[in-house]
Amino acid sequence: MTGEKADAAETLKGRQPITKGSGLTGSERKLVSRCESSFLRLWSWPNVFRDDAPAREICDVLVVFGNQLVIFSDKDCAFPDTGDTSVDWSRWFKKAVLASAEQVWGAERWIRSHPDRVFTDSSCRTRVPFSIDINEGTTFHRVVVARGSARRTEKAFGGSGSLMVDSKLKGTEHLPSAPGFRPFTVGNLDPSRGFIHVVDDATFDILLDTLDTIDDFTRYLSKKQALFEGPVRIIACGEEDLLARYLRGIDKDGEHGFRVPERFDLWALEEGGWRAFESHPERLAQKKADEISYTWDRLIDKFASHQLEGTSMAGGSDIEDVERALRIMAAEPRTHRRMLSRALLGALEAGDHSDRFHRVVPGGEGKPTYVFLTLKRPQSVTDEAYRRVRRRMLGAAITIARVESTTDASCVVGIATGPLGKPNDLQSEDLGFLEAKVDDDMREEARREQRELRIWNDPSKLRSSHAREYEYPLRGERLLKKGRSRNEQCPCGSGNKVKRCCGSTLKH
Repeated sequence: MTGEKADAAETLKGRQPITKGSGLTGSERKLVSRCESSFLRLWSWPNVFRDDAPAREICDVLVVFGNQLVIFSDKDCAFPDTGDTSVDWSRWFKKAVLASAEQVWGAERWIRSHPDRVFTDSSCRTRVPFSIDINEGTTFHRVVVARGSARRTEKAFGGSGSLMVDSKLKGTEHLPSAPGFRPFTVGNLDPSRGFIHVVDDATFDILLDTLDTIDDFTRYLSKKQALFEGPVRIIACGEEDLLARYLRGIDKDGEHGFRVPERFDLWALEEGGWRAFESHPERLAQKKADEISYTWDRLIDKFASHQLEGTSMAGGSDIEDVERALRIMAAEPRTHRRMLSRALLGALEAGDHSDRFHRVVPGGEGKPTYVFLTLKRPQSVTDEAYRRVRRRMLGAAITIARVESTTDASCVVGIATGPLGKPNDLQSEDLGFLEAKVDDDMREEARREQRELRIWNDPSKLRSSHAREYEYPLRGERLLKKGRSRNEQCPCGSGNKVKRCCGSTLKH
């Protein structure tokens, strides 16, 4: 909850499940599956409707994640084979791309005008269960998934079968009537109506396999849009090569981005960039290191499933309180989820050797701090009494953490559970959340809870150093060594040189 006093999630039976679509066609079902896997179920809403008479589908999938909204329209259209490539392209492009684009633009208009009239079912009885806020900070990401062209593109150009991209192409220049027309190429469909990302069947899975958190995905879309709307013409043999360039580049903010060479008016990316990136030892090491991070995804989805199925409720009867806490967890990028998963699993293992165990993962200024708590249940205590005590301890731990060590953090999220135990033991979790500002009342409450529950009576245990996690582990190892590389940008993403960041404390 978000009030003056922290509390943990209470289990309340009897709330009705939330109706969700699953995709109306085989192609849409694939889209839904990928979105729910990458962006998680609580924020991925398939086949949402508007309450016209009769009700009309708004889009194939709507991702609602705070002020980030992603609109997907999916079309799987057979590519004609008349013997005239220009005619075949024109027919496919109009059905698979332009028709989807119209749906996306229409969906955005409706959502901007009627954010409270977006329904999860065709009967328009169930609204998306948390508010869609349209304000100055709201960003719409428009994505068309156009399937059916890969074989013909591969036949024409070879390679992966992905469509070429050319930022100079605008509007009708995609069609045969335009001078210098080139089929199998996409750019900006209509600059006056909002940029649309056109993704084909050859690159859609690559994008969602690689950028499989909402933070990683929307950052890429925003920076790609800015690149295409900029003054430099961008040409690439496929979306995947554009993605490889983005992941290999670091912008002025120390984040992934596109570093366009100075004084260029045309930037043509080399073909095969994705193949080289995907097979590079640094990328292989990254994928291996990421495996543990999906523990975090599974935990979020477990909490979310109870919300969707009506089997639990936190902080009273309002799902938005729970969604807010889970959204903070889901906003973590993939690399940071590795560190959080290790910390969580470490707390569970430590809990096997003590009656209770607390761990704090500090967030730093403007970032969330996490508290992990494990508590063993004595055999003589009922599950209801155990959960009641555990929730109180979690609420106290969150309050203490907020006061003692994280006043510069944006909020505190707490997770309480039993230790790992035996494989067949039932595992339950409680969720806590506090973002109120620290005041005298909270400080007094924290001191009282410390005395009564004997939690962190030594505040120094709350001031542990921040762990560092390198996106590319091999690159991190190389850059932290002596030599010229110590003048390069630190792989932790701080924006500082290695020698003035992580490398400054390295013992050689």
